[in-house]
Amino acid sequence: MKIKNTYSIIVYLAINIILLTSLMSCHSYNRERLKKEILKGVVTDKYIDEFGHDTNMILVDGYIKLPLTSWIKGSSNNLDTGNIWDYIELGDSVYKAEGSLKMKVIKPSGEYQVFDYYYEDGW
Repeated sequence: MKIKNTYSIIVYLAINIILLTSLMSCHSYNRERLKKEILKGVVTDKYIDEFGHDTNMILVDGYIKLPLTSWIKGSSNNLDTGNIWDYIELGDSVYKAEGSLKMKVIKPSGEYQVFDYYYEDGW
């Protein structure tokens, strides 16, 4: 009985290590892919994706879906200086340059804030 429990614990730990490793590489892959993209358009919808783990989403120009979970205002030392979900509204413009991990949200009045892409493994 003791051997079976030890075996179960080893299998459980091995599975968790594999899952954590794959998640970390996904974050890195998403960051690099996002860095290459250009984003420019107007927010046409703002919603919570019930089928995507209740992720806060925006729709840009009616067809570009963008999750907002990883966009924050702040720095690595101060992560809660702003909330993009509360700030962004329909009709706002969004802009992200190629090679950048910063997104500018511009109000129709011209006021804007810049949000950084943050992922759990670092900046």
